[in-house]
This record gives sequence, structure tokens and C-alpha cells, in this order.
Amino acid sequence: MKQTLDYPVKTTQEISYAAILNAFDVPAMVVRKDRMVLDANLLARDCGVQPPCYCWNTLGRGQFVSAEDRICFATTGIPRAGTRCTHCKADETLARQQPNKIRRVLDGEIWEHQYIPLNTNFFLYIARHLDNADQSNDPRPPLPSTTLQKRLAYLERDNKRLQNENRQLRRRKEKRLRQVTQPMPDFDIAFLDPQFRNAFIFAAHGMALVALDGQWLKVNRALCEITGYDERELLMRTFQDITHPEDLELDLQQVHELLSGMTNSYQMEKRYLRKDGSDVWVLLSVSLIRDPLGHPHHFVSQIIDINDRKNYETRLAHDYALIRSLIDTIPDLIFIKDNDLRFIGCNRAFEIRTGRSEQEILGTNCFDLFPADEALSYYNSDLQMLAKGNSVSLEEVVETKSGERHYYETIKTPFYDAEHEPLGLIGICRDITERKRHEFALNRSKQDAETASRAKARGKNKLSQTSR
Repeated sequence: MKQTLDYPVKTTQEISYAAILNAFDVPAMVVRKDRMVLDANLLARDCGVQPPCYCWNTLGRGQFVSAEDRICFATTGIPRAGTRCTHCKADETLARQQPNKIRRVLDGEIWEHQYIPLNTNFFLYIARHLDNADQSNDPRPPLPSTTLQKRLAYLERDNKRLQNENRQLRRRKEKRLRQVTQPMPDFDIAFLDPQFRNAFIFAAHGMALVALDGQWLKVNRALCEITGYDERELLMRTFQDITHPEDLELDLQQVHELLSGMTNSYQMEKRYLRKDGSDVWVLLSVSLIRDPLGHPHHFVSQIIDINDRKNYETRLAHDYALIRSLIDTIPDLIFIKDNDLRFIGCNRAFEIRTGRSEQEILGTNCFDLFPADEALSYYNSDLQMLAKGNSVSLEEVVETKSGERHYYETIKTPFYDAEHEPLGLIGICRDITERKRHEFALNRSKQDAETASRAKARGKNKLSQTSR
């Protein structure tokens, strides 16, 4: 692919024309043998010359050409032999390779035309306007030939200097083009940096160089062990071939964002399909490598086997779901608090008791959920249990808004981390209202029976005393 660099490189002729024309303070043009105006200074352009153009299209409408000159090339645009027009003077200049000039009166004004040969094909055309028709009183005489030769010699030296600068710019351009068009090195590990090669081959986790279409380019031993394929088998496949179908769409979406420049790298957990057909969970980290022009070239992937961790997380999630199901089916109220006595968990029965979901309960305390007197009682009992560090059992009475009294038997016990540091407390509350009602009723029955028994005994005593 060719690259265009913004170096101001000009041709030798362009440099020469600009240097010559800018040396004059009068209208000046560089004209080719076929009367093509190749360049002009600003004063000539102000007079209507707009190169590149032919003399008969520009000079014929300008201020430099008389009626005789226009008649000379009116038919063919080429001066006729034997005439004394300005174009005939130009032919003489090129043929003799000597400076020439002619003065013509145009609309009552004198114009002096000078022709200075540059080579056999190009000449310098200078149009000088004289102040009046008296040639002897010309306030700006033409340059002497010796002065013009000195100026041309100076311009020649300046031209050589500009040519040298131009050559330097070309060399810089060629060097830059070689740098930006130099292809990326082959993926053969032998051409990589030795330190990177060793880190790549002997890394404890999988590493790979991957083409933009997903083809494995280089893989290390650890990746072969993770996938169960040997190196040759992997290099014949793409990462799409061994990615679990359920994870492929998300992986390709991340690749698209990486190639489009939305991200510089990405990381995800995914499953590979091993050679034996089993799944293996990996943590994939991918970075994009670009060429010197900034175009995507290939991917560098790091693959860590997290299959054991994912299996453990699966078992842990299963155990949690089982325990959660058990505590939600228990009719007793179960809650968990941290050391700041804020709720960090509860069961379904506790949600029903408070009238709030677990998400609403998490992070709150007793004063956020219960009346002040009731909350203060709970708070004090919690503090006593944490201070002692032992389990406590107590009965608590709760009076509802309707005035009905409920009785709870509460067991509170601390729980600890692996280093036996206290993390908070677990509470289990059992509603014993019905049992307490039966106990009250039984106590009243006993009291009534005892009262009746005492009354009966007193009656017998009185009867015996009367019989005596």
C-alpha cells in the first residue's frame, strides 16, 4: 500500500522558475517554445496572466500585446515568418540564445518587452512599462547584460542549493516510506525477543498469538494442556472452533469492540471445549497489536485455567441454595446481624413478621423496623449477648397495634470467621403465644381447683364443728 507523506517536494524546474521570477519587480513569465506560459510572478498575474496557458489565450487579452501582435497570430495562434511582432523576437531569442528586446506603443503607453533565453526550449519574458513615450527619458532603463548575467549566476547557485535541499527531502521521504511499509515480522517464535520467547513458552498459564480471523498462530504448552490438543492440532483450528456455543456470541462481540477501537483490551470468563468433549472454564484476557500504521495486526491472548474455582463456586452456590431453602421453610423467625447490629440476612418468616422484603431489611437496625420500646429491648439484649460472647435464651413479649400480646422464645448466638474473630450474631425466634395461652389457661385451672379444694376443706371443718 502506497503512503502519501506531506513533504513539500518540488521538481527542479518549479524551483528554478520560482527563484527566477521572484527576483524581478516587474511582470515576468517563463514561456516555453510553443508559447505555453508555465509560471508567472504576482505582478504578471495581476495583469491577467493565469498560468498554465498559451500566449494567444492570455497575452492577446492582456496589456502586453499590440494590435500588430494580435493580427500576427490571429489565425493560427503562431507568429508568421517575417513579421516584427513580439513572438518573432522570441523565436530569434531562442534561435540565437542571446537576450533580445523590443519596445511597442500600446494605447499611448510604451511597453518594453525583454526576452532572455534560459535554454533552447524556455525563455524569460519580461514586460516593463515605461513612464512616457520619450525613450531618452526612460526613468527605469533595462538591466545591462552584465548585471543580468550576475543575477542569473546568483540564481543558478541558489537553484543548486534548493536542488540539494530537494534531494534531502526525497531521501527523507523514501526512508519514511520504507519504515511505514516494512511488514510486521513473522510469527515464528525464533524471530521474537528471547525474553518474550521464554516467557511465552514456559508461562504457567496459556498464551497465544491469534490472527484477526481467529486462527491460532502460536500457542504455548500450558494452553495445549488446558484444551487437550497438541500444538499442531490447535494451529489447524480457530478459537471459534473450541469455544462453547453459549459463550461464543459474547466473545465475538468483545472482539468487534476491540477491532473498532472502542476498547484496548477485554477480559471475560468463558468455556473451551476440550478434545475429549468436556468443558473447561478459563479466564481470557485479550489485547490487540497494531502495525506501524495503526492498523489491527493480531491478538495476544492469555488464558488461565479456572475450572477448579468455577466448580467450587458451583458447589458453593448449590449449598447456599439448599441452605436457603431450608431456612425459608422453617416457620421460626431467623435473622443475622453484624457487629454493628445491622441486619445482613433473614428468612421468609422474618420478612412476613416485619412486612418487608429481605432487600429492604438489609442494612437496617431494630429501630428502623420496630417501635422504639420494642427496638430498645432487642438492642439491649443483643449488646448483652455480644459482651458475654455466649449464646443466650430469653422470652420476649411483643404487643401489636391492636393490643394483642405475642410471646417469642429467642435464642441468640455469636458466629465467627476462620480466625475465631466475631462477625455478628444469629437469632432464632419461635412464636410461643399459643403455648403461653395454654399455660395460662392451665394455671388458671389449677388455681380454680385449688380454690375449690380449699373452700371444700373449709366447709368440712365447719360441718364437723357444728355436729359437735
